[in-house]
Amino acid sequence: MLAVHRSGNLMGEASFFDGCPRVTSAMALEECRILTINREQLDAAFQRHPELAMPMLQYLARTVRLLSDHVETSSLPAQQRIARWLLSQPAADDGSIRATHEGIGQAVGLSRVTVSRVLGELAALGLVGLEYRSVTVLERVRLEALVSP
Repeated sequence: MLAVHRSGNLMGEASFFDGCPRVTSAMALEECRILTINREQLDAAFQRHPELAMPMLQYLARTVRLLSDHVETSSLPAQQRIARWLLSQPAADDGSIRATHEGIGQAVGLSRVTVSRVLGELAALGLVGLEYRSVTVLERVRLEALVSP
């Protein structure tokens, strides 16, 4: 799993610029509506609103950074991978991050068993709270210290 997209996110945007088909697929985790836009529609939008080009390039740059981070993170120990992932996720109003152990494992390239073990270790240290299908970061500064070189 490379990313979890949320409302308003773009997917497949690189294909507009390089003309190549997408190399990844997407799966909905909950009911959603997806708007498709073809190259001609995007070109027309840029002609009418050239100010949209810079935000699109910024979005592409964030995507490149995200993918670069995935490559860098894949060589880290399990605890650091999971901590980095938790710190990068937006929390709900109650501070929780909706995620299953399996989903976290897919996101960071670890087995569900390893994720469960590491989350248990982090919980024992008082860094995270664990609930059914959610994790709450309790000690953000201490968790950040785990991922700092």
